[in-house]
Amino acid sequence: SAFLLNRSSDLRFLGNCTIALSGWNTVRGFNEYYPGILAAKQYGNGEEYTLTIEGDGYLYAYSNGYGAGIGSSRDGYCGNITISGGEVTGSGGVEAAGIGSGRDGICGNITISGGKVFAKGGNDAAGIGSGAYGGICGDITISGGEVATSAPYAAGIGSGQEGTSGNITISGGEVIAKGGSNAAGIGGRI
Repeated sequence: SAFLLNRSSDLRFLGNCTIALSGWNTVRGFNEYYPGILAAKQYGNGEEYTLTIEGDGYLYAYSNGYGAGIGSSRDGYCGNITISGGEVTGSGGVEAAGIGSGRDGICGNITISGGKVFAKGGNDAAGIGSGAYGGICGDITISGGEVATSAPYAAGIGSGQEGTSGNITISGGEVIAKGGSNAAGIGGRI
């Protein structure tokens, strides 16, 4: 399915989905535990659903509390996230990643191949990757686009405090990853 995004409450998807960005768009988590955009998780057969964001518009997705900007809720699950176009900003809530998992949440793989992406993690959470305190993120792959991240007390790209992430592969694009206190720009927290 393809959606033109232009709303002020969160979006939740039930399967594979493509968001085709056009114009200016803002999405906020519905309640304090939800992300701005929840990517669906597939159970049972080992294959994850994928949320794809493309187009030439602007997207600002942010938490209303403990969820990621784009990804999973607090203590929740989400599938894979792919960004191939547009200007996308994901801002995580308390201890939640900008793009990835919320606090104690689980996120699939994150792939960025184009567009301009800015991700800001909440306290103790990665900009792109896992939230804090049990947050888990799959592999992170960047092959194109412009990517900038920040996280006050966690890695810019990778894991939040007491969180984990899979392999991080950067093969192209322009990447600026700023970690916070005692944390790597790319990697984890000391």
